Amino acid sequence: MDAVLADDVRGYGRAIRARLGAEGIDLGNGGSTGILFEAANNGTDAIQVVAAGRSEGRNQGGAAIIVRRDSPLRTLADLKGWRVSVMRGTGTQYILERDLEKLGGGQKDVAWSFLPNDLALAAVTAGHIDALGIWEPQASALLQRPDLRLLTWVGSNGDSYDLQFASRKALTDPLKRAAIADFLQRLARSTVWASAHPAQFAQAISRSAGIQPEIAQIIVAKTATRYGLSPAEQAQVRAKFSAEADFWHRRGVIHGPVAIDKIFDPAFEPQLIAATAGH
Repeated sequence: MDAVLADDVRGYGRAIRARLGAEGIDLGNGGSTGILFEAANNGTDAIQVVAAGRSEGRNQGGAAIIVRRDSPLRTLADLKGWRVSVMRGTGTQYILERDLEKLGGGQKDVAWSFLPNDLALAAVTAGHIDALGIWEPQASALLQRPDLRLLTWVGSNGDSYDLQFASRKALTDPLKRAAIADFLQRLARSTVWASAHPAQFAQAISRSAGIQPEIAQIIVAKTATRYGLSPAEQAQVRAKFSAEADFWHRRGVIHGPVAIDKIFDPAFEPQLIAATAGH
């Protein structure tokens, strides 16, 4: 599995680099795992994290482990020997394996499938797998189904950061850098508004995503995000990156150290703090 994952990691990094290098995108959004893989395999000269949104929602963890309603599984430790699906090389895989390690187990304790989320859902409901791991907001939507239930949350709310990254080429262009700064400030202000107006935000999500209003309300309550991090909070994000990089290095998925500090461009943080404060 590790060899296959390592190949996937290299391919993912090449895909990010190709899009950025071809100027297909200037700014993107994602999680820490993909950015780490790109930096580990291709260096830190292509992309930079320009903002990290800190999760402040009422979530109980980083990702949900979901089983059928009639499943005999009751705890995370019960997964040993059972079939579990996660998206390969994602934050869900990382925090699930990390939490299994804390129980004295690890990756070899379960039979892994790496299915896309829609196929994993079909497989778990049909009984072809026993559990699936999935992030928000998909988790809250699935947990409204009468045939599924939550086994447990893995990780913590502190594992959830909404990362904005930009190409170095865009950041060295004065006009594009100004546009990125403007976008990030608008994003920061929008998250403040969303937290202050959860009902209105849930209505907007319901309309745009075509989901039931009550589910949208649950998602909004769990996924509140704040941009504009203090130096101490920025250090916490870097520590999370370092811990995850060490995990994948121990697994042999990435080779050698990752220059974590070089992944981040903190220059936008003062503007984001001001935007979050309403200035």
